[in-house]
Amino acid sequence: MQGTMVSLMTIFGRRCAARMVVGLAVIMLPAAPSSANPPSSSLGSAWELSFEDAFTQPALDPAAWQVRSGCTPFCTASDTASVGSNALLLAVRPAVAGDDATGDVVGAHVLSQQTFGPGYVEVTLQAPASAGLSTDAFLAPADATTTERIELHLGEVFQPAGGAAGAWIVRQRGFDWTLPTPHGQVPWIGGISSPASAAVDYAATPVTLGFYRTPAGDVGWYRNNALTASAPLPWGIGMAEELALHLRVAPAAYAGDTADAADAAWVDAVRYYRPADVLAVHEPFAYPGALHGETGGTGLAGLWSAAPPAAAVSSDDGVSLPYPLTSPALGAGSRLVISDAVLERSLASGFALSELNTYFFSVLVKKPDGASVRFDFIDGAGNIRWRAGLDAQQRVIAGVVTDTTGAPSASLTDAPVLLVSMLAARPGSAADAARSIVFGMDSALPARVLDLPAFDAGIEQLTQVTLTKLRVTVTGGPVEIDELRIGPTLASVATLATETGACPAPPDFVDDDVLDLRDAAAFLAGFEAGAAAADVNGDGATDLRDYAAFTVQFSEGCR
Repeated sequence: MQGTMVSLMTIFGRRCAARMVVGLAVIMLPAAPSSANPPSSSLGSAWELSFEDAFTQPALDPAAWQVRSGCTPFCTASDTASVGSNALLLAVRPAVAGDDATGDVVGAHVLSQQTFGPGYVEVTLQAPASAGLSTDAFLAPADATTTERIELHLGEVFQPAGGAAGAWIVRQRGFDWTLPTPHGQVPWIGGISSPASAAVDYAATPVTLGFYRTPAGDVGWYRNNALTASAPLPWGIGMAEELALHLRVAPAAYAGDTADAADAAWVDAVRYYRPADVLAVHEPFAYPGALHGETGGTGLAGLWSAAPPAAAVSSDDGVSLPYPLTSPALGAGSRLVISDAVLERSLASGFALSELNTYFFSVLVKKPDGASVRFDFIDGAGNIRWRAGLDAQQRVIAGVVTDTTGAPSASLTDAPVLLVSMLAARPGSAADAARSIVFGMDSALPARVLDLPAFDAGIEQLTQVTLTKLRVTVTGGPVEIDELRIGPTLASVATLATETGACPAPPDFVDDDVLDLRDAAAFLAGFEAGAAAADVNGDGATDLRDYAAFTVQFSEGCR
């Protein structure tokens, strides 16, 4: 797969940006390098490598980076950053006339041209040997006019003044410079990790610093792929901003030799991953009769049970409930009609609420006045630990251990709505957060959940369990539900297009009547090998015309 991407990137002249679009959902196709290790997820390897620079070019790529000079407040110069030996070198030198320096030594400061939204940013670096130099990787707004001034430090690597040789500290924290006064640099979130042992010398051994902003806006710091600190954030506190990456070596109490190559930081690689818009669970309810005993859908295990068995049946007319007009998502098959019933089915993989992550759930619902429907996710002990639904009083439900309700954003009476729930899973003692909202057929769906100003209902409570089962409870009726989905992003559950019938090959190369990353990978493998199976247009040659044809077919989905 990685070799395939190298070939395709050579063809298109880009480093890591091959894309295929399905509605509003972007599918990124590069394989992550073996040295990279973004946080694990109960949803599987749901990551897209969106940016990577291993500094293998002879010079710094001006399309990816810009070199800064001046004092902000640490003084840097434009000639102290260079590329060599497959690394970015951040050096220090004596200040000279014209440096606009306030001290005797200037360092280096490189800023990314690309900005980064929610996702995982990782920097592998080797620190300078001398005390008095601080090597820092941090995210901050690229726009100087941005109202909220936040800085999120992947890590500051330094030897404390007066400390023992080899006693390094990696400080991981965040600042909010907005309040109480501009540029007040008041500590905001995060913490200081314990000093590294004397056996770990970050001037001789690289350290990988990682920072994860979840789709819900929560944040976590990683060192050498291990979570060191995390922080739940209030909704909308600057987390929707796109942030630029700063790489900086700054002299503080430096007393070393600027001519010594050991007094320079080496950055080996920078990578940015976004949560992939893929489905972990998909149940289209495309059954011919009663639901009880059926085994369809993906990401689910065992049989559907319904009590009473005849109370949940397919409409059996091939007509799905519609999605909002602004969503390209499509339904598949019929819809499920339920009256006074309880449905249950196990999840194929449990969703751990003890990890720093975000889970999204959506389902299409149409209900009459006075009826209620609840979607409960249950742990191994039978406890409900995530709930979304619509009650008989026409309110939206959000729950973790207990429930809360709120007024809906769209009418719920005898009109289809898209119910979306988000669960922010937080490690340690932080409370998990469940939030729910409904979208009507005329509602505008945002591209990212962070673009929502508010949800209809929300609650925060501590659980730290693993969810293993789904239960649907309907009181009254008939209630119609369709297209139940779980994924790592809002786009995965609200804007992904699916097939409406059997899928031909191509574009369904795996031949499972579902279009997903496996089909793209299978096509790319055949494309690189020049295989006849990748001759999509049937002209006897496997070339760029086939790549273009596959992209069009994949984007249109199955009809």
